[in-house]
Amino acid sequence: ARQCYERAVQILHENGINHFGIKFSGTIDYPDRLQDADNPLALLYYIGNWDLVFSRGVSVVGTRHPSVDGIKRAKRLAKGLVDAGFTIFSGLAAGID
Repeated sequence: ARQCYERAVQILHENGINHFGIKFSGTIDYPDRLQDADNPLALLYYIGNWDLVFSRGVSVVGTRHPSVDGIKRAKRLAKGLVDAGFTIFSGLAAGID
């Protein structure tokens, strides 16, 4: 696990990602919901407030090359979800994510 952690940190730093946290599957603060995936992640790096992972949340996923109208719709959808008390999670990909 230590070697995996050190390699992940090295890769993140090499790509200019310097402010992050890392969580490992099987630890007490790793969300059970992430274990339900067909291919659950053994290692998860994140940026932001980790405690928000335990809130009610959703991800909005769309195309990497959205139209102007698509961007407007995604913003309206995300705002409505936030107004309803949801946390919006992002994978930080290009486009609508």
